[in-house]
Amino acid sequence: MDLKNLIQNLSRTQKIAILFILQALIIIAIVTVVNRTFSKPKDHIDTVGDTEILKNVPSEEFELYEQALWNIISETDGGASRSVIKDAAVRENSYSETENEAGDVQISFVVDIDSIKQSYRIILGWNDDGPITPLIDCLPISEAKYPDSVCHGTYRNSNDLSLYLPYEIDSPFINDYPYAGPELYIDGDEATHQITVTLNPCSDADVYRQKATEYLKTIPNIANYQINYEVTDGIDVVCVEDL
Repeated sequence: MDLKNLIQNLSRTQKIAILFILQALIIIAIVTVVNRTFSKPKDHIDTVGDTEILKNVPSEEFELYEQALWNIISETDGGASRSVIKDAAVRENSYSETENEAGDVQISFVVDIDSIKQSYRIILGWNDDGPITPLIDCLPISEAKYPDSVCHGTYRNSNDLSLYLPYEIDSPFINDYPYAGPELYIDGDEATHQITVTLNPCSDADVYRQKATEYLKTIPNIANYQINYEVTDGIDVVCVEDL
């Protein structure tokens, strides 16, 4: 008996039941396809540039990075498009990698995004147990491609004092006298808005005071901080006039 005869021999009730089942199967198939299409997080970031250096990053970690970067952008940049950002360019010579004895790998690189005028330092990590939560950080203004844009990262923004301090200039005699303290050391406390500039007692202290003044100008909102100067007691200082 062929299919045509089989259908003709079915009762009206049987035909309605089969039609109902076919409609139900079609609806289930459509719902399944739609759920698979829209339940998957949209990839909003397209990393470009020297991606060859990132080829060893596990795919799961790479997907976490791109999603974390988009989360930061979408939360802090009201003008960011909901479509894919296609110009997250890996900055040349910005890649670094470390691996410890336990097999934990950490890499860092910078991406510049012309379309939203932002630069970010990306820190990724993974080990035998799998990926580690990515960190999206900001750059000091002097290193950013777009110095007039305020960056917002996972834990801090480009105005955060911790991006700029502590800052020091080592003694020129550090190789011959390992105990030699720095010629200049600057540290600060964002909570109290205090910055301390520590100079050595050598005769060229005024030179390093000027260097401190120039560096402090690179810190955002420096006018909001009280600058305190102090001179070390000289215990770990090597001065050229004493040699």
